[in-house]
Amino acid sequence: MTEQATAARWDVSPADIGPKPVQRKAPEGMRTFTLYRRNSNGPSGVVLEGVIFSTGKTIVHWLTPAPQGSLNIFENFQHFRNIHVRGHDGMEAVVTFGDGEQIRI
Repeated sequence: MTEQATAARWDVSPADIGPKPVQRKAPEGMRTFTLYRRNSNGPSGVVLEGVIFSTGKTIVHWLTPAPQGSLNIFENFQHFRNIHVRGHDGMEAVVTFGDGEQIRI
């Protein structure tokens, strides 16, 4: 049976099921966010700003100690969240994204 006859039998184009060129670009776009912490036993406020890159890599810039802060790089946002957001007992945290979406933790 020919390739065209097989494709017709399956109702699929050979171009749809054949090998594709390797994509050399990551998806485009970044997402910014801030993290606000409310501490029942001390100071509250925005403690960091961050960016999630199109590949999922997440970089956070801690805003303390002023004026320099520090940077951390994570494999993805969930990794950052598990380490630095969920692990603080007694503190409420709100992540606010640049588009206005909020996650309360």
